[in-house]
Amino acid sequence: MNIDTMDIRHPDNVKKHHKYNIEPFLGQFTNRHPFLSFWAVLVGIPTVVLSAVGVLATMIILPIAWLMGWPL
Repeated sequence: MNIDTMDIRHPDNVKKHHKYNIEPFLGQFTNRHPFLSFWAVLVGIPTVVLSAVGVLATMIILPIAWLMGWPL
């Protein structure tokens, strides 16, 4: 097996191939701003995920509704 290829069976090697390692920066941020990082995880991430699901669902459903002739 070629050492340069990333293999899903060896997740430890994946970090070595990234150009930028963001984990130290996230660690510093959470150490310096624990309250802000707590709220970002508790509120921010679920909000972004639910918003993305809503926008993508609208992008799929809206053209179908227009084609069916439903008034919006």
